[in-house]
Amino acid sequence: MIKTFFNFDKANSKDFIPLLSKLQTKISNFFQENIEVHTCYYCNIDFINTFKKNNETKNAFTLDHVLEKADYPFLALSLYNLVPSCYVCNSKVKDSKIPFDDFSPTNKDFDFDKRVKFKSFILNVNLQIEKEQDFYIKLIENYSNKYGEYIKSLNLNDRYDYHKYKVLEMIQKRREYSDSRIKELSDLTKKTQEEVKQDLFGIYISEDLHKRPLSKLIKDISEELDLI
Repeated sequence: MIKTFFNFDKANSKDFIPLLSKLQTKISNFFQENIEVHTCYYCNIDFINTFKKNNETKNAFTLDHVLEKADYPFLALSLYNLVPSCYVCNSKVKDSKIPFDDFSPTNKDFDFDKRVKFKSFILNVNLQIEKEQDFYIKLIENYSNKYGEYIKSLNLNDRYDYHKYKVLEMIQKRREYSDSRIKELSDLTKKTQEEVKQDLFGIYISEDLHKRPLSKLIKDISEELDLI
C-alpha cells in the first residue's frame, strides 16, 4: 500500500485512489518557481525551459528519478532525487542500471565539466577539415574513467555526432578570424576581445554552461581553437 502511494505517476491499483498522482503537477510547479531550468541537466542538448500558454506557465522538462522508483519507492517524491531532464535522456537512452546516485548532475561532487572534455579528431588523410566527414568529436576524460559508463548510458558521443556542424562552423570561422583580426575588431567596436569572441563564436563562460544548448561543446572546442 505504501509503495503504491509513493509511486505517484503510475499508481493504478483498482482498490486505491492515486491521490499522489495529483502531486506530480505540484512538484513540477515547485521546480518551475524555485529553480532556473534552461537545458537538460544530463546532455545540454535540448532546452527544457518554461514558457507561457494561454497565460499559464508550462514546462518542457521531465523529472528523472536518480534512484529508480522500482528500487527506492519511498524516494519517489523526494525533491533531492529528481533531476530536470529532456525526454530523450529520461525515457529513451538512460540505462537505469547505471548507479546515477554517484553521478547525478545535482550532486555537489559532480565534476563532469572539469574532468571530461569534447575533443576533435581529424579523419582526413590530408589533415584538412573542410566538411563534417573530415573529423569526429568525442568526450575524453583525463586521467581516469570515472564517467565512462555515464557517457555510454546517455549515449552522449553518438548523440553529439549530429552536432558536428557546430564544430565545423567554429573551425571555419576561426580561419577567418585570427587573433590579430579579433584585436582589430575589438579596437574598432570598442569591445573587449572576449566580447568579440562571444559575438563571433557564441562562447559562454562556465557559470552559464546550462543556459544555452551545446554550450559545453562550444566551450571545449573553443579551448581547442585557442579562443579561451
